[in-house]
Amino acid sequence: MLGRTNFVASRSLSLSAAVKNKEVFIVGAARTPIGSFRSQLASVSAPELGSVAIKAAVERSGVKPGDVQEVYMGQVCQANVGQAPARQAALGAGLSTSTVVTTVNKVCSSGLKAIMLAAQQIQTGSQNIVIGGGMESMSQVPFYLNRGDTTYGGMQLIDGIVKDGLTDAYDKCHMGNCGEKTARELVISREMQDEYAIGSYKKAAAAWKSGIMAAEVVPVSVKTRKGTSVVDTDEEFSKVNFDKMKQLKTVFQKGMSRNGTVTAGNASTLNDGAAAVLLASEAAVKEHNLKPIARVLTYADAATNPLDFALAPPLVVPKMLQATGLKMTEIDQWEVNEAFSVVVLAFMKQVGCDPAKVNPHGGAVSIGHPIGMSGARLITHLVHTLKSGQKGLAAICNGCPYSRVLAVLASVFILSGVRTPIASFRGSFSTVSAVELAATAARSAIERSGVSSDEIEETFVGCVLSANCGQNVARQVAISVGIPKSAQAVTVNKVCSSSMKALAFAHMSIKTGYRKKVLVAGCENMSQVPFYLSRSEIPYGGTAIIDGLVRDGLEDPTLKLPMGVCAEKSVKDYGISRTSQDEFAIQSYKKASAAWKDGLFAEEVVPVTIKPKRGMEIVVSEDEEYKKLVEAKVSTLSPVFVKDGSGTITAANASSLNDGAAAAIVVRGDQIPEGATPLAEVVAFSEAGGEPVDFTVAPVWAVQKLLNQTNMSVNEIALWEINEAFSVTALAFIKELNLDPTKVNVKGGAVALGHPLGMSGLRIVLSLAHSLPPGAFGIAAICNGGGEAMAVLLRKP
Repeated sequence: MLGRTNFVASRSLSLSAAVKNKEVFIVGAARTPIGSFRSQLASVSAPELGSVAIKAAVERSGVKPGDVQEVYMGQVCQANVGQAPARQAALGAGLSTSTVVTTVNKVCSSGLKAIMLAAQQIQTGSQNIVIGGGMESMSQVPFYLNRGDTTYGGMQLIDGIVKDGLTDAYDKCHMGNCGEKTARELVISREMQDEYAIGSYKKAAAAWKSGIMAAEVVPVSVKTRKGTSVVDTDEEFSKVNFDKMKQLKTVFQKGMSRNGTVTAGNASTLNDGAAAVLLASEAAVKEHNLKPIARVLTYADAATNPLDFALAPPLVVPKMLQATGLKMTEIDQWEVNEAFSVVVLAFMKQVGCDPAKVNPHGGAVSIGHPIGMSGARLITHLVHTLKSGQKGLAAICNGCPYSRVLAVLASVFILSGVRTPIASFRGSFSTVSAVELAATAARSAIERSGVSSDEIEETFVGCVLSANCGQNVARQVAISVGIPKSAQAVTVNKVCSSSMKALAFAHMSIKTGYRKKVLVAGCENMSQVPFYLSRSEIPYGGTAIIDGLVRDGLEDPTLKLPMGVCAEKSVKDYGISRTSQDEFAIQSYKKASAAWKDGLFAEEVVPVTIKPKRGMEIVVSEDEEYKKLVEAKVSTLSPVFVKDGSGTITAANASSLNDGAAAAIVVRGDQIPEGATPLAEVVAFSEAGGEPVDFTVAPVWAVQKLLNQTNMSVNEIALWEINEAFSVTALAFIKELNLDPTKVNVKGGAVALGHPLGMSGLRIVLSLAHSLPPGAFGIAAICNGGGEAMAVLLRKP
């Protein structure tokens, strides 16, 4: 937990003439009940909970499911959930397959960040109806087993909740110890925390008894062996024993029990739940005759040293009040996430707000804290409890980056961009974490840009397989390269499109005028993805160990099929032969080899220095995969996915499992250092979605949409980069768009170079940027699991 985010909403039931077109309205919001750890909702996955919340928010708003254009869902512990968790939730709620979806990880702020991104899309005019929300099933987070050689004496079982959700990744301590630090420094006693917690439980119980909570909660049907049960009430608030509250031992400072203050009673709990908020533009409100229940006024942010996360909230309140012109007394309700009682006590002590207005219906201590959901829960509660004309503020630890949003006509440029070499699976980078790889690329990108790391305001990092990487990969990268701790960081999961989406977020934040300089990165170490052991009870006879690579990266979660089986459908649909795929793959390898030989990767690739436990340092400066081609064997390989004689996709004509990272510095046009020439201008983005089984041809739809919105033709594009998830992906792309093959992937592609999932979206953008001649336009496109794709238009200055 690092910073503090504040979200201000105003109850508004009618539109005034003063409302501008770019304003954002909340027209629907709902949440599930919050289940206790390993209790009533334990068998319901996070995407399933998300589906329930999304469906209810849509139904309550009056919006037709097919009119929702985009969805952002926050989720922190994504291991063993399956590919593209937010996509699963959206499709499960009955939204159209054309709806584009992204999963966001900003630890406890994930749900609120998702809502902010949704609002931002509307404010920029990119979309009109967007859902933001959050979901988490902490009951289903698995244990991890490291991938690699088993050491003598056995292997350690790692708790995914602790590693990726509850441990400060920078100081390697539990978040509760940070809370203890704040309690000592602000002289907040154990008694004060216990009294606050008791009050939270009493307020939650009273709110449920009076019916206040009923309006925001949608029941969840849970299928059990004995039938279906309906959960319609939060569990946690009814489990308190006030007599024992003050007798509980401290949890985090057991060796210093006389000084410890944080207990299981005055801290939040592990929980399951989901919330969703539907936002709309003024134009959509009028067109669809929607009834707004709140209006978004502003955002603000602050951040500090990770250990001091609880001290950051007061810093942001003056900024928020200044942005809105409001006075403290004009805030009618404050919703502050109760990660620990000390967080809210510190907030009230330093801000000086009226305690009676803070969490009047209880908070996370008594209601529960499903970490990916909580930010969205705060907003959902606010919009249901504010009366007409009232104003409310929601705040949660680990803040997201926003101040007042002003739409401006800003040009956005990639100032510098590099990547690491791409290593083979269990190859040279098998001991180098995804964070370290991203940091290596980021340091070089910063150095080449002429921009100081102190000037970078936000970091977006695409990473798909983040299990066992620790809290918020993006934040770890940012701190590793010297970016100020006051800057913000967000990890993005959109499967293979993750880092291209990260670039889109940077583009959007600069376009809207509240960011000037942003670090974007994409990283993946597929060699280090752990195996999972389910948290559920182990049945008689044992249980299966799950491969995290397959479960969360390479298998369609709705079809329960490997991505290669989906690609085989495209082979049949487009009449693409095994021979043509093999030939394309061979050419990809040859182009990559020639590009390395001719020095075309010299400006694009930076070496990685590896420090082994023993021996000399090793410097990896070149891609590994392209050297492995044995051309004579390509046509002899057996199909991998379809083995009935009709299969065509093999290990040679598909991309491989790999490790690597890419990074870029993205800036507003007036922030380009004097004398510097940017790498490329980022002109426009597009996204498209369809049936999950057709994901390999989704880039065609994204490019068609991009050309249409920019009023350009295929003939105006000098070079194309299409991610070669499979050879058929590129062949269908070329065929459908009628492209000149000599302009596509001129330095080879993922089949030859490799495909580290979270890296690839940014890699193809940077490869394109380094290859374009001055004044030329280029398009990079990439498909991703779930039936989606992205495309970006670049111009070389």
